[in-house]
This record gives sequence, structure tokens and C-alpha cells, in this order.
Amino acid sequence: MTEISPVKSMANQYFVKKVVGDFSSIGFEEKLTIMQNTPPAFIKTREVAGAKIPYIPHTYAEKTLNFLFNFRISNKVIDRTITTRSVMIKNKKTGVLEPKTIYDSFVLVEFTFTYPNGEKESRRVFGTNRSYESLATTPEDGFKKAVSNSWVVIARTFGIGSDLEKKEETAYRAVEINQQ
Repeated sequence: MTEISPVKSMANQYFVKKVVGDFSSIGFEEKLTIMQNTPPAFIKTREVAGAKIPYIPHTYAEKTLNFLFNFRISNKVIDRTITTRSVMIKNKKTGVLEPKTIYDSFVLVEFTFTYPNGEKESRRVFGTNRSYESLATTPEDGFKKAVSNSWVVIARTFGIGSDLEKKEETAYRAVEINQQ
């Protein structure tokens, strides 16, 4: 029987059993290496034009970064913009085209990471969200989702979820072929 490495054991405790601890006893590079491959349980899919596109949710991205940096991360929204436009959408029940308002939310978020040696690094990324006007949501909800999206974007700069890129590329290529 093979023994599980201390890094994987600690990651399993945190991600699966939700046991929070001090992860600083394990080297940053060791943690980053095992986090390059996304466990299947944390891969979600969304449908785009009939193709299933894999992605990592923001909760996984945030937990992974907290694991890597031992919760020594801060972030702040530097800029936020929302655009509003009207489009005609077919009602699924009636088949009739109806006017809808779309909110496109954009945020620029600066993340600051403190490495185990005390060195700090800041990175800025954009987060986006598109939502339709409804009684259940507001444009402010779009900003919250855009900030949530920025966690996934910043995690990707460390290679988190990068193993999904080939699957995404294949799925999007299938979408392009289906649309022709």
C-alpha cells in the first residue's frame, strides 16, 4: 500500500473534510505542484451552444489560494463598471420575443499575496459577469459575481485549473464547428 504524501494528506483534510489548519509547514512549491491537477470532484461544467465547458468554481479557486498562501491574501476592488443594454429574448414558454435588460459588470481587483518567506506580491485581474434584469437580482449582484470571478482568474495565473485548458479548447472548438 502506498503512503499518501503529507501535502496530499493536508490538502484532503482541508478540501474534503473542511479541516482548517496551519499549512505553512509544507513548502509553497510542494503545495503548488499538487494543486496543478484539479480533482474531478471540483470540476464543474456549463453548457455553451450545446458543448459542455469545464471550469473551476470560485470557491475552489479561493480555497486553493488560501491553502497555498496559508490564508495570507488580501484583495480590493480598484475599479468597477457596469454597462446596460436591451436585447430581445425568446420567452421559453410562449416562444415570443420579449425585451430584456442585460447588465455587464466588470471589476478590476488587486490581490496581494504574502509568500512563506514574507515577500509580498500584488497582481491585478479583471472579473466579469453578465446577468439579466430580474426581480431576484440587482446590478450590484453582478458586481459581487464579477469579484467572485476574479478569484478564478487570479488562481489561473498560478496554474490552478490550467489542466482544464485542453478540455476547454476542445469543447469550444466543437461549439465553433456546430455553429458553422
